Amino acid sequence: CWLPCAVISLSCVSSAAGLIHLFGYEGRDVNVSCPYGEGYESYEKYLCRNDCGNDDVLITTTGAAKNKYSIHDDQKKRVLTATISDLSSTDAGNYRCGVTITGYDIYPAEVKVEVKQGKVIKRAADPIQSNPTLFVKHFKTTKVDQSAVQENK
Repeated sequence: CWLPCAVISLSCVSSAAGLIHLFGYEGRDVNVSCPYGEGYESYEKYLCRNDCGNDDVLITTTGAAKNKYSIHDDQKKRVLTATISDLSSTDAGNYRCGVTITGYDIYPAEVKVEVKQGKVIKRAADPIQSNPTLFVKHFKTTKVDQSAVQENK
């Protein structure tokens, strides 16, 4: 049984009916963690985009890290974590984690990544639980609007 889960670095997340929304900032990384059910530990896993056809697979657990994508499979915890590094506007879109199984693949949930511009200041890390099936760890963020900053003289 797959349970959608997201672990986010310097970004925000919301969820509705199997769709995970990630809001990341340009130049930062986003980590998407997908737990998977018992029995799938030894199968190849991957991160893909759009409809997840062969040309849409970005990285697999059996391949090396590619460009801005890396992947880690914690088989003891049964959690696949894919990282998209150095976000840019072209990274916005739909992604999925998948498990390669002969004859069919399993996709836990659709992940929509939105990329925002702005400077981010790391303030504190707080793990939170938003509902029983989606666990989120994020950093509180502050966007600094330089035009609103005034110096006291």
